[in-house]
Amino acid sequence: MSKIGILTFHGSHNYGSMLQAYALQKCLKSSGHQVMIINLRNKNNKILYAFPFDIKKRGKRLVLLSCKHIFRTYKECKTWFLFEHFLSEFYHLTDKTYESWQEIKNDLANLNFDAIITGGDQIWNMRCYDFDISYFLPEKLNGIKKISYCPSMGGKFLSIINEKEKEFIISCLRDYNCISVREEMMKTFLTPYLKSDIKVVVDPTMLLKKEDYLSLIKEKPLIKEKYVFYYSPWKNEEAEEIALHIGGKMGLKVVCSQNLDCKGLRHFITAGPCEFLNLFKHAEYVIGKSFHLIVFSLLFHKQFLAINGIDDFRMRNILEKYGLEQRGKATIGNCLQIINNRIEFAKVDFIMEQERKESISFLHNLLTT
Repeated sequence: MSKIGILTFHGSHNYGSMLQAYALQKCLKSSGHQVMIINLRNKNNKILYAFPFDIKKRGKRLVLLSCKHIFRTYKECKTWFLFEHFLSEFYHLTDKTYESWQEIKNDLANLNFDAIITGGDQIWNMRCYDFDISYFLPEKLNGIKKISYCPSMGGKFLSIINEKEKEFIISCLRDYNCISVREEMMKTFLTPYLKSDIKVVVDPTMLLKKEDYLSLIKEKPLIKEKYVFYYSPWKNEEAEEIALHIGGKMGLKVVCSQNLDCKGLRHFITAGPCEFLNLFKHAEYVIGKSFHLIVFSLLFHKQFLAINGIDDFRMRNILEKYGLEQRGKATIGNCLQIINNRIEFAKVDFIMEQERKESISFLHNLLTT
């Protein structure tokens, strides 16, 4: 079998980012390939996800501010260690940590890859703070297949991308052996510029089944009583209001895994990827604004709301695929009606299994021919 390198947002302290990297690695290893995640952590990534008391990376002012809120910062430190533990425990990483494409390129002869997969998450979103040109594999690689698996450019790329960036992207992708993407809109955008057929595939997290994630989760629930799990990578007042409204109407606490400034949320912020899955598994309902909130709600059979999901084409794409558009249209006025309209998960499972098989077969054929 092949020796595969993966380039993705594996080191971002974000649940979706880290779990999609884990899933792609596990899927490829299960197919018999030798897999390594290229440990690219550029300077911006190191700054963005620095240890809370790291003066060199965060600066004296931010560290002093952290000291003023020592209890909150103590929890943030515990969370930081949980993410870093996941990174070192569950990834097969290259021995070296790289900061740039040039460093990776200089080491390719030693890494001896048959193929490099640039895969998953918003790695082609050039507005991400820790974006790196490495995710486009910007130079020819003699004897190494260049494959994209399920990258995204973000939910608003059509309105923000400029001509110079477009030219750079197209020039990089022209010599890829195969290109697949996460959203139909990306396929529509790229197709006129590239000769190769572009395939839309499932997010790496969906290559695995629920059972594949259970080994990461402790059996004991982190929250003893019944609860609504609220998740959004960024603060969103409308989503918070709807979550608290539903929690109040149903007599359930609303638990959040991030340190958001919102009265009424019960903060459980010492949560890395494994704890996030635990909170998902044992929740009565899941509410928030996130692509991966939808994915794990479907995998774990949770009744969910993806607030304003219909306005973000990444979320709309997956909601429409499963006939769940209403889950992305919830308001204070209709949220109870929507969330109490039970999802037919047998139908969801059937569609997801078909797509999973197609995507795994797609990867297998690429890497064995």
